[in-house]
Amino acid sequence: MKKILFINGGSRSFGLRFRERCKELGIECVSIRGVHTSFFIKDNKVEIWHKGERLNLNDVDYAFVRVRGKVPHTVSLLLHFLTYLGVKHNDIANIQHTDALEKVTQMIRLSLAEVPVPDSFIFNKFSFDHNKEVMNSWIDYPCVLKADGSKGDMVWKVGSFEDLEKKKKDLKKEMMMVQKFIPNDFDIRVLYVYGEVLGSIKRSSSDDFYNNLAKGGRSEKTEITNEEETLARRSCEVLDVDFGGVDIVRTEKGPMIFEVNTGPQIYGFEEATGFNVSKELVDRIKNNYL
Repeated sequence: MKKILFINGGSRSFGLRFRERCKELGIECVSIRGVHTSFFIKDNKVEIWHKGERLNLNDVDYAFVRVRGKVPHTVSLLLHFLTYLGVKHNDIANIQHTDALEKVTQMIRLSLAEVPVPDSFIFNKFSFDHNKEVMNSWIDYPCVLKADGSKGDMVWKVGSFEDLEKKKKDLKKEMMMVQKFIPNDFDIRVLYVYGEVLGSIKRSSSDDFYNNLAKGGRSEKTEITNEEETLARRSCEVLDVDFGGVDIVRTEKGPMIFEVNTGPQIYGFEEATGFNVSKELVDRIKNNYL
């Protein structure tokens, strides 16, 4: 039997008629809503959870989005996942979103491309409550709460579920993400410029959490391994980024990508490495395109 995934079905009457016609034609129709949907990344594998149950979408033949509704970013992430599975859907615009290169979307796209990222629970302001029991069975505290932002803003270390729930309610963001806390003394910022790794710096925290220079972190020039250079390149290629600051953390499992900054700060990088980033950018633009 063929299967249609029916996403955000719109009015009750439309959805009812859609499902009735599927039944008449011998088509299985599975209805889901973005407001009930969360994403888990566990050991770099993406899982879709809906109302506390894991969805198996491997046998879906087609996806139809009636409306994007209250959570268009969630719908976009669903379609990124379905596209990865090779499932056709009705409108390419549904996969596009203004936050397509922000932290939350990056975690989905990178993990689907087998680029190692931290275990993550991604949810919208509605779906948190529908899937929080699953999250609580998986997450340890302290954990890290993130929403879309820059310079270390919209990132918090959270010590308990009660603190997490309160912080989540205070945020005015559609999408948020909880990640397992990875203890570290520093992370590495790799600057990628038009197919090349220009250099890298070590960023150390002054408060045992934020390594960001904008939050008081310290920087110094450092060398990276071949594996880390390959990961930085691969991350930018997956995200179609020509100029990016790739944040890497070293773990017991190997290097992981925290984030790819598409408008990276350069002052700390230039001070530590001696590079004139503006010059390097113009030189590569001239050589590649002019």
